[in-house]
Amino acid sequence: MPYFPYIPLLAIFSQAMLSIWVFNVSPTAWAITLIWVGIGLVVYVAYKGAKREPIKFERETVFEEAGEEGRYKIMVAVSNPRNAKVLTKYAERIAEEVNGELLIVSVVTVPEQTPLEEAKQFADEAIAVVREAKSYTSGRVKVEGLIYYAHSVYRGIMSAVRGRKVDLLILGWEGRSRWSKYVLGSNLDKIVENAPCNVLVIKPGDTEERGEIRSILFPTRGGKQSAISAELVSVLAEAYGAKVTVLSVNTPGKPEEKIRAHLRPVIERIENAELKIVNESDAVKAILEECRKHDLVVMGATREGLFKRLLFGEVPERVASKCPKTVMLVKGNRGIRARLNRLLGRRVE
Repeated sequence: MPYFPYIPLLAIFSQAMLSIWVFNVSPTAWAITLIWVGIGLVVYVAYKGAKREPIKFERETVFEEAGEEGRYKIMVAVSNPRNAKVLTKYAERIAEEVNGELLIVSVVTVPEQTPLEEAKQFADEAIAVVREAKSYTSGRVKVEGLIYYAHSVYRGIMSAVRGRKVDLLILGWEGRSRWSKYVLGSNLDKIVENAPCNVLVIKPGDTEERGEIRSILFPTRGGKQSAISAELVSVLAEAYGAKVTVLSVNTPGKPEEKIRAHLRPVIERIENAELKIVNESDAVKAILEECRKHDLVVMGATREGLFKRLLFGEVPERVASKCPKTVMLVKGNRGIRARLNRLLGRRVE
């Protein structure tokens, strides 16, 4: 509304003056009005017939391979052919290492006022993307392709995650947001923040041109999120036979002995990991310089309460947007212990 709140205030004042004038002309009109309002309130409280129908999400199976109940479920959300190959490649390798199964999902949306049944006529492109993503798999893991019809991408993805009890959700990111008020994007921000599972956001880089991962950089400050990320780094290192460098940027000038002791629980989760400590006041600069020597960068979320808009933390998000290599941002679900850790026989403290 233009000129808010001045126009509503003017309307309230004008109606108050009109009510006083009506009372002076005919007090009976006021009495009748109060009676009708009372009747309306009684009817409103007593009537329990009509109820709002809960939101439903239709889905359609594009292809299916029967999986075993209780296996670790990895869901990769694809929306266009440009990132389908990259996301599916990493998702399958992780699923293979943890003996899990892979779900490839795409969401077809229609406006809020449009019935979901109408979305089926726009599903051809999404079905083609899901089938193309399936073509990039090697056949070593069980794969299922699904199309969800919803009124928004966020609702569709969240419905798929909850309905299929997903353990790890993999999303793609181009490295920037179209709107300054979002970190990754309007839908990605909401999904990462509210998903009831572990989330892996992948920003493809020039690593994909070579197709080889020989070295993984894992910058970390320690903590629960770093422990969850270390599990993923360990899986990726085993899948690709890559070396892992755990990078700690010593910005406050702490003794190296304390840093090594603090990061010991994280390093112990990664076999043959090398710890590198760099003394630098600018953590982002130090990580960006180091990432040029590696093929893949994996970073976990950090807790930085001063930055309300941050999903993963200031340093991970700045590094991800500027790093030329493929970057993975990991955010573990804080509500429950990650099933990945249970399957690997490890516990996140």
